[in-house]
Amino acid sequence: MSAKKNIGQLAAEIYSSLEGQTLEDSHKILTTVSILLGGTGISPAQGQPAGTTHPLFAGNQNPPMVQMDDAKAFFKQKDPQNKGEEFVVAAVFRELNNQGNAHTKDDLRTIIKSQAARKFDDKNFNRDIQNATRQAGFFLPGENKGEYTVSSYGEDYVAALPDRAAAGQIKRPSKKAPNKKKTKAKKASKAK
Repeated sequence: MSAKKNIGQLAAEIYSSLEGQTLEDSHKILTTVSILLGGTGISPAQGQPAGTTHPLFAGNQNPPMVQMDDAKAFFKQKDPQNKGEEFVVAAVFRELNNQGNAHTKDDLRTIIKSQAARKFDDKNFNRDIQNATRQAGFFLPGENKGEYTVSSYGEDYVAALPDRAAAGQIKRPSKKAPNKKKTKAKKASKAK
């Protein structure tokens, strides 16, 4: 009997077995797996013509994000090109592996340096995370100082990677205009 597989490995195997299947066949496979695991089956997709390839796999060069327990493989799949992208890919990896939704410098360093075997620039972390937060819009400030949470834009961006054209089409969060302080009008001096 083979060793017990983790959820990421199982999802990857199911994904590969569905690749190229028609919607009907994909539905049959998923329903069978669900029933074998004690579920009630999978409801069919709405509005998809019979005999066509499942929309999740049709022409999609990016497999959907599935839980992976190998940071190096996840980074290779997503192919981040700058520090901001590395930070958000590492944060999404942590979330997919149930390691938390609030991310600190130490959390990101562990994923990037130790697990993904990439360089981590401790000296410029504050500058880089601020750029990833303010300019790129990948993060929101967390509840505690030094914590960051991935924005919905950041999640969508990572889901689109490595397809830079698709990532570029994602609507960026709007930047608020800075509030200008209103100055009180000076009282006109009374003529004597």
